[in-house]
Amino acid sequence: MSSGLIALLDDVAVIAWAAAASLDDVATMTVKAGVKSAGKPRTPLGPAIQAFGRGLVTGMPTFLKVLSIVGTVAMVWVGGGILSHGLEELGYGGLQHAIHDLAHTAALALPAIGGFAAWLTSALGSAIVGLVIGAVLVPIVTLGVQPVWRRIRAGRS
Repeated sequence: MSSGLIALLDDVAVIAWAAAASLDDVATMTVKAGVKSAGKPRTPLGPAIQAFGRGLVTGMPTFLKVLSIVGTVAMVWVGGGILSHGLEELGYGGLQHAIHDLAHTAALALPAIGGFAAWLTSALGSAIVGLVIGAVLVPIVTLGVQPVWRRIRAGRS
């Protein structure tokens, strides 16, 4: 269930990213729309519309930075969950069983918030799997695959 929730949150983050790019355009248009060509407000709301647009333009870089961090965390988390569940399906269930057992232990240890403790433990377990696999794959891709790929592409040119 937690991987489904995370997948949903990941989808929401992607949609929010696209919406943020559109919001940047909207912000620019509101700044321009609030003023006539002579520099005077079109309507009594002109200054308010301009202020709203400027706020969007000013806040967008921070919003996008936060969104990129949240999106990266979600991708690592979801990826770890997919890998641990996939390994279980392939007959290597030790990792997923260990995460499940830890989550069950956390639920028993904290009965007042047992469901949340189990979910959080499972989510952290998936995130750790994602981080470890990522930490192993990044140097392999950076030091092994990329140089070979660049040589192949250079040979085609």
